[in-house]
This record gives sequence, structure tokens and C-alpha cells, in this order.
Amino acid sequence: MKIIYVIEYYFPHIGGVETLFKCLAEGMAKKGHSVIVLTNHLKNTKEEEILNGVEIKRIKFPQPKRFFFTFFSFPFILKYGKKADIIHSSTYGGVFSASLSSAILKKPSVLSVHEIWMEKWRNVPFVSKFQKFTGSFQEWLLLNLPFDLKITESQYTLEKLKKIINEKPLKIPAGVDIPENLKWNKKREDLFKFTYFGRPGHWRGVDILIYALREVIKEIKNLKLILILSKEPKKEFKEIVNLIEKLNLIDFIELKEPLEREELFKFLLGVDCVVIPSISEGFGLSAAEASALSVPIISSKAGSLQEVVSGNCLFFEEGNIFDLKEKMILSYNGRWNFKEKNDFSLKSFIDKWEEIYRRFEE
Repeated sequence: MKIIYVIEYYFPHIGGVETLFKCLAEGMAKKGHSVIVLTNHLKNTKEEEILNGVEIKRIKFPQPKRFFFTFFSFPFILKYGKKADIIHSSTYGGVFSASLSSAILKKPSVLSVHEIWMEKWRNVPFVSKFQKFTGSFQEWLLLNLPFDLKITESQYTLEKLKKIINEKPLKIPAGVDIPENLKWNKKREDLFKFTYFGRPGHWRGVDILIYALREVIKEIKNLKLILILSKEPKKEFKEIVNLIEKLNLIDFIELKEPLEREELFKFLLGVDCVVIPSISEGFGLSAAEASALSVPIISSKAGSLQEVVSGNCLFFEEGNIFDLKEKMILSYNGRWNFKEKNDFSLKSFIDKWEEIYRRFEE
């Protein structure tokens, strides 16, 4: 089969969706399918290249890239989609153009729905007032655009989607690519290491984690928080750096550049706890990865996280600094709860998606 992926950002851009689609696209290529990814061009990347069997076409758009990719990527989809067997897009950047192009070309199309905000739009601090009040309507419109099938990664997102569209969406749990020989088994040391890895954006809750740390160190000093942060979005990254300085936490927080996946996993084996302070989460790939490594986790209860996190874990109310502080102290004292392991098999994830594509094979 010839599969076209229409994704706002793809590798080497950092993010859970980007990682998920890289695994999916490369998995399909390994199975012998012809795979093309249409995505935004990134600085210092080639406009066209073949990576692990995946043909990547990076489209150069001016800023704001999200706007132009959303509404003006359809000529490229029409060009490369003529011989495609299926067009697969992802919320939200590629949705409009993918739906329009598949209708014009009369090609089957599927949509991955990762996260739904709806009523949360009014509380987003980094968008305009206009978007605060129209965001939920815009999201409703995009989710109701015609696709042959819409699929989520979590039960939480699936239930939210069912209330918005008059269709029957499906769920395919995300898969994680963790080497079998990597399992957390760290011995306790004098310095207790918390870590967070991912983006610095508002919904990721990194500011909540930093404020909670300030409260924790009033009682416990021999600890460190390691933040493995992407520098994008730049504004949010700078805000995090400024917050650390403002709260006088430089001695307790270490900032690290993002690591390659295998390096990241090995690094996580040397920490005492991963913290996932998200305020909103449609699946939570970092939670699934940390769980697969058996690293103890402190997680918020936001969105799907309670169905994704497993192993030694503690949950706190999202956005609640003092609840997070208490859970950090409990973790320091080794007082964990245990939740049965989930199996987020990458092979199962790829096989199930191939079954979906085969439904539309002529």
C-alpha cells in the first residue's frame, strides 16, 4: 500500500506525536509499504530525504507555520496523494487540508485524534482573546470534518470524542519502542533525583513542578530536579528559566538539552523518579515510556494519565502545587502505590494500524 501521512511536525521536531508517527511510519515502511510524510520544514533539515525507508517531504511555509500548513498544504497532498491508497492525518495542523484533499481525490482518509481541549480553551494563557472564545468551536469544526475513520490512543479521549462527533471512533493504544534489556533497578543514593522530560509549554505543568519543588526543599534539601527540556516553544522555555532564577532554585534544578531516545532511556534508569505534571493529556507518551522502563512515577490525574501510568506511582490533582509537594515527599520516603503494568506494545500498535489501512484496500 501507499500511505501518505500529513503531520504538522515530524522528526527531528521533539514531541510525543512526532515520536509516535515516526515509529508508525517506519514500522509501515519495514512491512513493505510505500510511505510518504508531508510536514513543515524545520531549520537545518533537508526539504526531501529518505529516513529509515520513509520518504519525507518538508514544505517551506512562512510564519505562522501552523496557519499556512493548516490551510495551504492541500496542493502538496493533491500532488503526492494521487497514487496513494490512504491519507492519514493528525490533530490539528493537517486536518483541514487532508480532509479537503481526500475528498477531491476520492481517497480513503483516517484521522488520529490525540487530545481534545474544548472547554479548556478559555484558560489557555498563550493564545489571543479571540481564540480563547472561539477555540472550542474551531476544534468542534475540525473534529467534525469528513474522514472515513477517527481513532484515539486513550479511552479518555475516545469518550470525549464520542460526545462531539456523530460517528463511531476507535481506539488504538500508542506503542512505545523500549529495548527489552532496559529496566529501572536503581539503588538509593544520598541525592534524590526527580526528573521531567518534554516540552516547557503551559499544559505540560512544568511551572507547577517548580513551585512544588520550592515547597519541598523547605523540608528536604538533598534532592535535585533535572529538567530535560526542549527549547521550543521559545517563549515558554524562557519563562521556565526566568522562574527558576526568580525562585532562587538554581542550586536545586539542572537544565539539560533533549537527548536521543536511547540516551534518554538510559539516563532515566539513573534517576529516582519521573514527574509528569501535565494539566491536560490526551495519552501521555512520556508516561508510557517511563512505565515501560519501570521507573517510579509521580503523575497528575489529568486526562488519560491514570489509564497510562503503571508500576510504582503516585497521583496528584492537576495544577495543585501542595498535593504535588506531598507526593514528592512521599516518593522521597519510598512510600509508593503499585499499579499493574500496561502493555503498550509497539508491534501491536503497528499491526493494528495496518489492519485499519487494509480495510480501505481496493
